[in-house]
Amino acid sequence: MQGSLRVRQPALSWVGRSLDLSGRVCIICDDVATTGASIAEAYRVLSEAGACVIGAAAVARVQRRSEQPSPQNTS
Repeated sequence: MQGSLRVRQPALSWVGRSLDLSGRVCIICDDVATTGASIAEAYRVLSEAGACVIGAAAVARVQRRSEQPSPQNTS
């Protein structure tokens, strides 16, 4: 996952506006957190661009095998 995200010029750069993330406060939002790699990479990229990431949120999370209940012996 590392290296798959980057901060680039926004679509409005053609009208003379640019996006400077230095000192901007950000919250990372993800749809599903599986391993956390997407959130970690977004944090890395935003931090390198100068943003202050204060947290992350996901709508859903995939349970790890160690968190899943064991099957009950029904015999």
